[in-house]
Amino acid sequence: MTDGTKLTLNQKVAQMVMCRFEGTESMEALLGLIRERSLSGVIFDGNSALDADQVAAISYELQDAAQEVGAASLWIALDQQAILAQEAYGVTVMPGAMAIAAGGRVEAAYEAGVAYGRELKALGMNMQLTPVVDGVDKTGAVADQLLRGWQEAGVTTFLKVLSTASIREKYSCDGIVVADCRVKNDTEQAALLAVEAGADLVWVSDGLAGRHRAVESIVQAVREGRLSEEHIERSVQCLLELKRKRVEHGVEAEAASVVGCAEHQALARSLSEVSITVARDEKRLLPVSKNGSLYVITVDTTAAEPLYAHGMQEVPMTLGRGLRELGCKVTEFVVAQKELAALQPEVVRSVRYGEQVIIATSNAYRDAEQGAFVRALQAVGCEPIVVALGSPKDVIAFPGVSTCVAAYENSPLALRSAAKVLLGALKASGQLPIRLDEPSEMLYN
Repeated sequence: MTDGTKLTLNQKVAQMVMCRFEGTESMEALLGLIRERSLSGVIFDGNSALDADQVAAISYELQDAAQEVGAASLWIALDQQAILAQEAYGVTVMPGAMAIAAGGRVEAAYEAGVAYGRELKALGMNMQLTPVVDGVDKTGAVADQLLRGWQEAGVTTFLKVLSTASIREKYSCDGIVVADCRVKNDTEQAALLAVEAGADLVWVSDGLAGRHRAVESIVQAVREGRLSEEHIERSVQCLLELKRKRVEHGVEAEAASVVGCAEHQALARSLSEVSITVARDEKRLLPVSKNGSLYVITVDTTAAEPLYAHGMQEVPMTLGRGLRELGCKVTEFVVAQKELAALQPEVVRSVRYGEQVIIATSNAYRDAEQGAFVRALQAVGCEPIVVALGSPKDVIAFPGVSTCVAAYENSPLALRSAAKVLLGALKASGQLPIRLDEPSEMLYN
C-alpha cells in the first residue's frame, strides 16, 4: 500500500479526485495512471455497454494492477443516483429512504442496504455516495439503517451534502468529506472550490480529461498558496488509511448470480408497493376505471425534446406505460419541464371533455410553471389527479386539487407501484414521512 508521505504533490492530489469510467477503450490509460500511483478510483455510470460480469472483471483487473505495483487500492463506485447505471448492469433498484420511510418498514431498510451492498460487492465495487443529508426529518432512521446495511456488506458509504459554505464548519465534521462535483461546465473549478471548502475527495465529470483538469487546478492552487500542502497531506493520509481498513480484494461470487437476483427484486418490490401514499382523495376519484380513457401528462426534468407522445409499450418507463401494462387505454404526453409554459395551451386543448387526467409532477412545490399548468387544466373543467414523482411537498403545491398521490421517486418500480394504486389493484398503505409545512427541501433519496 502506498505511503502518502512518499508521494509527489501531483500524486497526492490525484488520490483526491475520482472520475467517470469511459469504457474499455480507457483501460490502458487507467492502467498507466495506476503504474504512476496517480489513480484514486473510478465511477461507473451505466454509459458503457457492459454487463454485470464484465463490470466485475474490469473492477478486479484494475485492483489487481494496483496490488501488483504496490499502489493504493482503488475506490470503485456505482453512480447510485443514475437509474440508468443501476439498470444497465442489472442492479436491483431499491426504493430510496423517503419511500421506505413512507411504507413504515424501518427495519427492512437494513435488509435492503445489505442486499444492495452485496450486489455492489459482486460487481467489484466498494464505495457508495448517498444519501443526501442536508437537513433532518423522519427518514433519518431509515437512512441510518441503509447505511448500516451497506457497511455490513463491505461497501464504504459517505453521506452526501449539498453545500457551498465551508463543509467542515457547517457540519462540525472531523472525518472524511466527499463532494460530488459532476457539473456540466467548469468541473475543475467546482472541484477546487470543494477542496477549499474542506472536501477530501471529489467526484468529477468528463472522465479522464475532467480528472486531469481537476488535478491540475488543485495543484496550481497549492503552488500559488491558495491551498496549503498540509491541507492536501491531511486529506491523503486519511483517504489512504480508510482504504487500508475498508478495501478488500477477492471476488465473493459471480456477479450474474447475485446482481438483480429474484430475492432482492422481491424485496425491492415489496418496499415500493407499501410506500405509495394517497395524501388526499376528497372527491373519491380513486380508483380510476380501467375501462375508460386516461390522459396522462408527465413533467420530465430531463427530456431532450420539448414534447413527445407515448401510445405503446416503448421505453422510457413512464407512469402512462405503467398504466398501459395493466390494460388501460392511455394517451400520454411527456412535457419537458422547461417548455411547460410554451406548450400549455396545446396540451390543454388536446384534453377531451370527460377524460380523466393524471399529471405526474416533479418537485412542483418549487416550480410555478407546474402549478400554472394544473390550474389551466382545472379552468377547462378537468379534475386532475396529481401523482408526485419527487418531493411529497407537491401535495401542498396544489391546494385546489382533490386527489394527490405521493410516489416519492420516478424509478420504474415506483411508477408501476403507483399505477397499481391508481387502478385499485393495490391498496395504498403509505404515510407521508415528513411534515409538509417544514421549510427544508432535503430528500433522503
